[in-house]
Amino acid sequence: MSVIGRVHQALFFEDLARDLRVALRQAVRRPGFTLLIVLTLAVGVGANVAIFSVLKGLILRSLPYPEPERVVAIWETPPQGRFYQPFTPPDYFAMREQNHSLKEVGVYRFNWVNLAGEQEPVRVYGVAGTASTLRALGVQPRIGRLFTDDEEFEGSHRVVVLSDRLWKRQYGAAPEIVGSRIRLNGESFAVIG
Repeated sequence: MSVIGRVHQALFFEDLARDLRVALRQAVRRPGFTLLIVLTLAVGVGANVAIFSVLKGLILRSLPYPEPERVVAIWETPPQGRFYQPFTPPDYFAMREQNHSLKEVGVYRFNWVNLAGEQEPVRVYGVAGTASTLRALGVQPRIGRLFTDDEEFEGSHRVVVLSDRLWKRQYGAAPEIVGSRIRLNGESFAVIG
């Protein structure tokens, strides 16, 4: 560090010390004003901490998957300006073949389905997706297995993996559900996991 740099650094700390002494003298002379400033700062900091805590719990919460910081979502926005458009199978295959950055690439879509079996039919929220989607999320079934690549498109094989919540709620966490058949929207599917 040059001589000029050391001089500027020394002057900075001298000025800072002088400003702190003046501020403390003023604070002692005017305790009411000092209390008002401290309370204002406390309310401001407290409000920010409270808002951040709520936002962290609602929005910034980590995804319930291993390594959630490595999960990304990609979507298309068409020229017409619609916010979200699902990938078509040719787009998915092109993206998967040209991918050099991501470990796995998968596509999915949410939809409501009617679940019928031995119990009363119920409407449940389902996800139709490629085999690589669950691999990308690091999901492992409690029992059974996940989809294979040749089972990933509708119509190729009629297989389904139940969510943990649905498995427990609808089937009482019975392991014998794997290998049985259920009906989704009137079509028969084999439960594989």
